[in-house]
Amino acid sequence: AGVAVAAAQSAATAPEPPRKAPRTALYTLEQFLFSGVVNWGGYRFTFYSQQVLPGAGLQIPGRHVNDDGYVSDADGYIVLAGDAPKGTVFETPFGYRGKIYDRGTFGNHLDVYIE
Repeated sequence: AGVAVAAAQSAATAPEPPRKAPRTALYTLEQFLFSGVVNWGGYRFTFYSQQVLPGAGLQIPGRHVNDDGYVSDADGYIVLAGDAPKGTVFETPFGYRGKIYDRGTFGNHLDVYIE
């Protein structure tokens, strides 16, 4: 019984993976694009197309567009712009955790990079 408890405690403290779980997205990309802004969790999320500014200068390891249309890094974090320190991770309502890689917004406003 002690082993099961230790395993449960270990699982509870294990870092949460950045990748999407099938039912965690509260908004699809299409819904996000339609509304233009999503206010969730105390943050204002807007989107920014990488086609406007490809951002080749951004140091994003494994940069790619994921299956849902979000610009992501090699670990599956979606790319965010904000004034938090680069590398800061945020929960998002889009089914992925996001990581700050760029600047451009302030306070509780985060830009989500999309295709």
